[in-house]
Amino acid sequence: MWPTRNGNSSKKRSNTSHRGEAVETAENVTGRQVIVYSCPMNICAPFGGIVRFHVAAGDTVAAGDPLATIETVKLEATVPAPGPGIVTSILVADYADIDGGDVVITVDPHAPDTRS
Repeated sequence: MWPTRNGNSSKKRSNTSHRGEAVETAENVTGRQVIVYSCPMNICAPFGGIVRFHVAAGDTVAAGDPLATIETVKLEATVPAPGPGIVTSILVADYADIDGGDVVITVDPHAPDTRS
């Protein structure tokens, strides 16, 4: 059961839309259905520097897994996965010079978890 905006609980089930994208259908206790379209998680660099990746496209990640490290002259920060999913693309080269706010990785949160 999932809470909805009005506080009622709902049941969700995964589906695909007519365009082939992942959707979730939620039905709250009043019987009303809501469709939620899937969006990839765009992972952005917290600041400018050199990016070093710890994952590759197709890797399955859990919340908190390190995706990349951003390094500057006096600072190094790990960029963690905000939630579970599969890395769908890495948008810049390893060891590339990036600006703060650049999207560096996309993660699909609705991809099936194939880990055992």
